[in-house]
Amino acid sequence: MVMMVITGCRRGPMGLEEPSLSDACSYLWDQQQRDGAWHSETHALLKGGQALTPFVLWALMEVPDSIYYKEPRKIQKAINFLRRQVDQYGHLGKADQDILEYPNYSSAYALMVLSRYGTMEDQPRIRKLQQYLVSQQFAEHRGIEPHHLIYGGWGFGEDLAWGEHGQVDLSHTRRVLQALQISGYAMDSLKDKSQHFLHLLQKHPQETRPQPAMLIDTLNAGYDGGFYYSPVILGANKGQQDLTGQFMSYPTATCDGFLSWQVFGAGREESKDALEWLKGHPSWDKWDHLNEQAQTWARAMQYYHIMVRTEVYRQAQYQHDWVTAIPSWLGQKQRADGSFVNPIGAISKEDDPLLTTTMAVTALNNCREIRQLQHSKHALKASLRGI
Repeated sequence: MVMMVITGCRRGPMGLEEPSLSDACSYLWDQQQRDGAWHSETHALLKGGQALTPFVLWALMEVPDSIYYKEPRKIQKAINFLRRQVDQYGHLGKADQDILEYPNYSSAYALMVLSRYGTMEDQPRIRKLQQYLVSQQFAEHRGIEPHHLIYGGWGFGEDLAWGEHGQVDLSHTRRVLQALQISGYAMDSLKDKSQHFLHLLQKHPQETRPQPAMLIDTLNAGYDGGFYYSPVILGANKGQQDLTGQFMSYPTATCDGFLSWQVFGAGREESKDALEWLKGHPSWDKWDHLNEQAQTWARAMQYYHIMVRTEVYRQAQYQHDWVTAIPSWLGQKQRADGSFVNPIGAISKEDDPLLTTTMAVTALNNCREIRQLQHSKHALKASLRGI
């Protein structure tokens, strides 16, 4: 197959600079190591490759060969690395007991990769990964009852005693749910427990548990369709608190909340409400109506925000000027070698070009998909007019 590569930034609509998706892919493939993995040179927590490799590979595999041709040999090396890393318990991220590499994240992305791009020989690994991730949900089998704020959610993946919890949040929950769905797991068996967790973080009217950190005795007065991040790691919520102590909704959490609900059906009112919240807060380069502390996080999570927002818009088939605005913004940020980096993103690890370029690849590919959909619809309308 002949690979057509467009190098450097190119002129888009109205003369705005757009980045090269193919150059970003080329950069990432060039960073693949001899063992088939991607290893961070910026953060020790990502150095082992267990977390980065499935995340990078998933993004690269989603880009069609018409944009960047993927060498089968390199793909095989990466998948073989993942196969070696799935241990007897069905998870990744725990090869080094001193440094856990996001076990639930790693396992979720590995499950997606092996389910979609693996072979029949991967079926035992896939089942082990599924069993491990299902076992990680905080519920009765882990000593967590429905009244607990973390019930139905997923966390970091550390080894915990009966009834204990560590990091539990919406981002991990979303990745696990999506991975299980993509792998063909029977999602109805997880629906009720997962809904319990999602309703709490969306401040849903059906939720009867008091919101964490509330200062007054009232329930869910602030339902707006948006989400916050965690009910137990309170300092990790970027959206701040209102005068009642309730955590405010903010974009990245709302994106993950929308994508979580989508696992259980696109027509749900909860996901529609989350999408409406995002449409009402359309700024993808900052977070609306939040204080300077929150804006510090917004600047440190610019690429994550762009990635998850485009994931939402692509899945919702939401067509707006974001499909040109985001690539134009990224066009100003792409470096000569095709990579992206957020110099002020250390607190969210966006100062790592491997991580940040992967996020940019996902965002650019989502923009491309929506543009393609727009062109197809316009072509269909034109053909119908000609009949």
